[in-house]
Amino acid sequence: MFSYRCTSCGRDYEITSHLFSCSCGGLFDLKPYEKTFDTYSLPWSLVRYAKMLPLFGGVDLLKSVSMGEGMTPLVRDKTGGYLKLDFLQPTLSYKDRGAALLVATAKALGVTSLAIDSSGNAGVSVAAYARRAEMLAHVFVPETTSDKKVRQLELFGAKVHRGGDRDFASRTVMEYLETEKDTFYASHIYNPFFTHGVKTLFYEIIEQLRDDVPKNIVVPLGNGTLVLGAYEAVADLMELGVISNPPKLIAVQAASCDPIYRLVHSDRLTQRDLDSGSTIAEGIAIPSPPRGSQIASLLLKNDGDVVVVSEKMIRDAHSKLLSAGVDVEPTAAASYAGYLQLRDSDGPSDTTVVVLTGAGLKSL
Repeated sequence: MFSYRCTSCGRDYEITSHLFSCSCGGLFDLKPYEKTFDTYSLPWSLVRYAKMLPLFGGVDLLKSVSMGEGMTPLVRDKTGGYLKLDFLQPTLSYKDRGAALLVATAKALGVTSLAIDSSGNAGVSVAAYARRAEMLAHVFVPETTSDKKVRQLELFGAKVHRGGDRDFASRTVMEYLETEKDTFYASHIYNPFFTHGVKTLFYEIIEQLRDDVPKNIVVPLGNGTLVLGAYEAVADLMELGVISNPPKLIAVQAASCDPIYRLVHSDRLTQRDLDSGSTIAEGIAIPSPPRGSQIASLLLKNDGDVVVVSEKMIRDAHSKLLSAGVDVEPTAAASYAGYLQLRDSDGPSDTTVVVLTGAGLKSL
């Protein structure tokens, strides 16, 4: 059966509706569990990887919550690499992968309400899947959250708690959970079930390339869910003998908000790096990611890297994607900007995959 394991002290915990961190303050992953990479004749959706996933409530429950997320197109870019169009999901964000598994887990635990603090795509995704699962989502957002996004949350039946800044929203959801013990904390950062949903993205890439492992995979980096999911997937596929050589993961941060770049490249810091500013790539504007040290450690251990891109580079990358018929939000454009930087310095690679995470409609 499945259980939580603290990433700091190694202690194991039973999975319950109210638990989301260790008594030592560490965050959870899942204790290793048995997996089988058997996808023959299965549907092209998240359910395809049922035997690789921690299905706390079984495959039928996941099917009831799923909206066909996953199996997004992998297309050739004009530059020779590949674009993984992972924004082509029910709520136009890759986070639907994690939300589907996370909400299915909450449903299996018997809870009827969820809570999440998010000013972006994760809140919308959890609200949508909660509505499908006939659960109430409480979404805590900063005062600066756009009226359009609040309206979208409300259309999915969410109860929106709006006020203060992003840190205030995080503190407020914790206070709410203290009084509402039966509410499940559906955090895309704290809860490892979300990460295990996201890892299916990387299984897909391997299948779509017909087991031709890409040289590089480029992802945007904010809270680090994609990095965690990538390394979970690579570890799974290596262990099962599906692949023998892992791809190199290149994570991309905005130059004005690059905390994990600083951790990975601490020997390269300048005074400029000590100051954080704003960025149009709001999805990666995370100055203090809770899993920052864990992510930096994974990148260093696995020969990954973090690169930074300027606001101009993000805008230019967005324009180039538009010229190819692909419209994404700035966070996804940052990923492409990182790829272009890599290509200019290392030369073209036919097996580099750039993950595009959110649709352009998100930022209109």
